[in-house]
Amino acid sequence: MKTATQRWATTACVATMAIMPACIRTSPSPDSAVTERVMGDNVSLYYGSAQGVYGELLAVTDSSFILMRGRVWTESSDPATLHIANPSGVVVVPKRAVSRIEFGLKRFDITGGIVSPQAAEQIAHRARFPYGLTTEAMATLLRESGQSKPDTVAIRSR
Repeated sequence: MKTATQRWATTACVATMAIMPACIRTSPSPDSAVTERVMGDNVSLYYGSAQGVYGELLAVTDSSFILMRGRVWTESSDPATLHIANPSGVVVVPKRAVSRIEFGLKRFDITGGIVSPQAAEQIAHRARFPYGLTTEAMATLLRESGQSKPDTVAIRSR
């Protein structure tokens, strides 16, 4: 026959074993991670002397930013005048072409296409596809925008 102390120790041991799995934290499985958002944040990417692309940030790769372009502009000598071309579609902007990134009031200055690790993480998490754009998703975006391939911003030599 068990004593009161033995019964208490057994009960405490069983309760601890039942509660312990709830106390252990592990990383989420890849299946439970959010891999896409409904929309990415709107972003302005500046390149060249007075050119830029404005649109929804779809994804960030090692070498480029991928946007659903809202509009492309070139500033004239009159700051109130913008020349707008190519009104919509998927566009790839090489990182080495970008000098500045703006999300509303949040601004990231880039030198030679190099983004600090902290800034790169902040920027990527604002994308619709923060963990990468699949080929299926890219094909759907291109089809919906009437494109056979994404436009690419050409880098001009300085």
